[in-house]
Amino acid sequence: MPATIKTDAILVYIHGGAYILGGPAGYHGISGNFASLLGAKVFMPDNRLAPEHPFPAAIDDSLAFYKGLLDQGYAANKTLIAGESAGGAMTVTVMVAARNAGLPLPAGGVSISPWANLEHTGISKGHLEP
Repeated sequence: MPATIKTDAILVYIHGGAYILGGPAGYHGISGNFASLLGAKVFMPDNRLAPEHPFPAAIDDSLAFYKGLLDQGYAANKTLIAGESAGGAMTVTVMVAARNAGLPLPAGGVSISPWANLEHTGISKGHLEP
């Protein structure tokens, strides 16, 4: 949490890690920087990881986390969801899941270098065609 909270807006930050590693503890630095820059609270869901918890466990966890924040009185229109890599892809997926579940949508989402093509069918899979 920042030294001074300047807004009642919040950020939900979803960590990366290829859906198989990582957790909130490894992201205190970046979330702390976001909190200081925004003057806002930053929350990080602790998603279950594969392979012990296969798809869609991490998405279900992040959606439940978002719903829990709404249930606690945090306003959707003052919530931003963001994440990098797998967390960037889950940012979009959780927003779609929230819409499909009839939940109010957050004010926005920021996908930082999202791992969005898990089939690796694009040209960015390690080489460029001439």
